[in-house]
Formats: sequence, C-alpha cells, structure tokens
Amino acid sequence: MPSSKTETTELAVAFGLLGIQEPDRLNEAEAAARFNGTLTAEKFQAFLTEFDTRGADRTLYRQMHAVGLRLREADPALSSLGSLRWTGPEQQASTATMARDIQAGYISISVKAQSDVVANPSPYNLLRALPSGEQPGSRSDHWYRSVAPVPYQALYDLARGLLNMPGLPDDVSAYDSETSGAERREVAHRLGPLLISGGEAADRFQSAYLRLSRAVAIGSADRFNASLARAMRTKHRSAVLERIAQIFFRLDSAPYILAGIDRGRPFALRVPDITTWCREWSFEIRAHPDLSAGQPVVRFDFTATPARGGAAHLAPFHTQIRWSHGKFCGNPEGKLYKDFAWADLPFMEVLFAG
Repeated sequence: MPSSKTETTELAVAFGLLGIQEPDRLNEAEAAARFNGTLTAEKFQAFLTEFDTRGADRTLYRQMHAVGLRLREADPALSSLGSLRWTGPEQQASTATMARDIQAGYISISVKAQSDVVANPSPYNLLRALPSGEQPGSRSDHWYRSVAPVPYQALYDLARGLLNMPGLPDDVSAYDSETSGAERREVAHRLGPLLISGGEAADRFQSAYLRLSRAVAIGSADRFNASLARAMRTKHRSAVLERIAQIFFRLDSAPYILAGIDRGRPFALRVPDITTWCREWSFEIRAHPDLSAGQPVVRFDFTATPARGGAAHLAPFHTQIRWSHGKFCGNPEGKLYKDFAWADLPFMEVLFAG
C-alpha cells in the first residue's frame, strides 16, 4: 500500500502535467473528470490536506508539482494534455520493473522523489535467482542462515544471553521458523535500547554482528558471481543478461518517462525499452563485498559499453542485506540502490535536469 507521501508526490506531478497551477481551486467533480475517474473524492481531499502540510514535505510537494509543469512544457506530446489516469495505486505485476504511476495518453510516467532505491527484491531473488536465470520466488530460506550459518548462530546465542526471554529456542533456525511475529518484535524491541546504551555487552554484540555482516557480504557476492558465471555457460545467457539490465536500470518492454527529484535536482528523462537497450549496449557486472560498511553490503560494478564503439560507462550499485524492522525480526531484505543520478546515464534521453 503506497504511503500518503508517495501518493501526494505522484498527484503533485499529475496536477502539474495537467497545467493546473492551484489544485485546491478544483472541486471534487472537476478533479475526477481531469483524472478520468481514477481520483476519488476521498483521495483528492487527502491529497489537498497533505499538499498543504508544513515543513520539508510541503517543499518537496511543491517541487514535484513544478516537475509536472516543466514536463508538460518539455514534451510536445504533453503540452495540451487535458486529462490523464492516475495508476499509482494499482497493483503491479510481480515481474514489473517500473511503476506506471501516471498514464498520459499513450505515455507512461513513473515518479521518483528523493529515492535511490531501484528495486526491493528479497536477497535470494537478487543474489541467486536473478543471476541464475531462475524465476523469482515468493518465499525462501532466511538469507543469513543460508550464507553464514555459523556467525548467525553465534550472534543469536549472544542475543539470547542478553535477553530475559527463557522461551526462545536454542537453535536460530527454530527461532526463525517457529517464533511468532509478536515474539520477534519483542526481541527487536528489547535489543534496541540495550545496544544503544553501550558498555561491554553492546561491544560484544557489535563485534559479533560485524563478523556476521562480513560473512554475509562475502557469501552473497560469491553466490551472485558464481551463479552468473554458470548462467553464462548455458543457452539462457542472453535472457539472463537482459533480465539483469531490466532490473538494474528499470527498463520495460516499452519506453516511458521517469520524472521527479533525484539527489536534490528536478529531472525528467525518457527511458529506452529493453529491446532497444540490448541492441545498442552490452555490459559486464561484478559483485564484491564491502567489508568496511558495518553491515552486510554488496556492491555491484555495472559496466555498460556501446555496441557501436565508444567509451564504457561504469554505473555503481549496492544492496544492503539487513533486517528492516530490528534485529532478529524476520527475514532480511535486499533493497537495490543506485549510487549515481539517473540523468548521468548516457543511454537516457534527458528532457531536463537541474
């Protein structure tokens, strides 16, 4: 479910695309008509409330509205746009690589506001299924237990010794599979203040967590590289490379516009379709562990080379393989982050930046 902030940024761009300088001048019926029935009265009122909020978010929403206005001017096909469809709240297919937040005639628009997150796959899907050419799975084993079982068990043993929760199982695999969500949240809740307080116990835990982090980073990078090397020796080589390019650069079967705020700068660019990209570019990718990060981090060196000759372009990415809701609270996630601005990629058609 998108947050109210996400929906407000999407709608701010949409109102700008429609050339509407002051959205609060519209009534509910007018707003519904301009959005072809995709903006309900409830969502419209929620947008107006959030759009007029105070503080940093208000500034962001005004910037996103300005992005929509600039995009209307930058693309002749959008200059006389009278209505559009807001598709952000619609459920995306699990294999989709980009979110179609706005449909303006035949033009699909994806909105990004101050986020370097490219994708949010599980560690298994990013580091094992993707480079292997396997179909992504909805469930997988706990990633720490898969790639670093010994340091993971050691960290769990230390945590159990620090907590007064006698019902916890001895084996971390039993903990992951048998304890309830409420129990895991309680573990994370109790560990947090204890580790922040400092002292010998916190130092011991941090040292054990660092050992786990390095083991996970090394094991994860090794699995990605080994899986990719095996896939490159099969008849599915081209399909694997195509899917990797799709995920990392958010390419889709058709071109679309990506717009928003990136690294503090407004931008809008046209993203090529995957067929065109694969015809015009080739690439190599290598994963390596970041042992200085203080948490499990894998970095990717993605080097794209023009098919017709020219300078290669290095696009760095990384993934943070960590618990999102506190330590020992569920399977860690594996968000993929870019370490560059979208407009810096040589294969993007920049409509405006800055």
